[in-house]
Amino acid sequence: MIRKRYIIASLSALLALPAVVSALAPSTESKFLNALAASKLQYPVSSSAANTASLLAGYDEAWFTLTDTDKMTFTHGINGERSELRNLHNWNVNTTVQTAHANVAMITQAGDQVTIMQILDDSNTGTGTGPGKPLLRVYRNGSDGNAYATVKADASGTTNLDVVNLGAMALGTYYDCDVTR
Repeated sequence: MIRKRYIIASLSALLALPAVVSALAPSTESKFLNALAASKLQYPVSSSAANTASLLAGYDEAWFTLTDTDKMTFTHGINGERSELRNLHNWNVNTTVQTAHANVAMITQAGDQVTIMQILDDSNTGTGTGPGKPLLRVYRNGSDGNAYATVKADASGTTNLDVVNLGAMALGTYYDCDVTR
């Protein structure tokens, strides 16, 4: 079954633009530069499609581009594929205060669930002590239009707390997603 998922994410940024890039590259929009400078792009699975330097130098593809001159757009059409702007910072489960922020809008959605934000632990670096699983996953459910959060219950990463219904997430409306640990 072929599914298309469109995620439009807007992240705060303030750095200057690179010198020469494609007009469709997300790096042409200054508000994305901080996010791009701290990320890599994964597609179609967990493998890296572009590193930080490539993202800042004007990387764009049909599945990762700029829409309406100010929206970072992620698309894919095959079940099991994903396009993900993955922040390079992994949370250390032993650090007490950490924060994450995103301002996102889902423009269209096909399929059951689309992940909006995910917090990964420090075991992804190969030296951490975390469970190697997402500590938090925020997603939009296509069947009811609500956003939900799944949170790990403990440091083992094997048990989830109850899924939390975060409420309606209307298509085309921007929402702030703030996480503090």
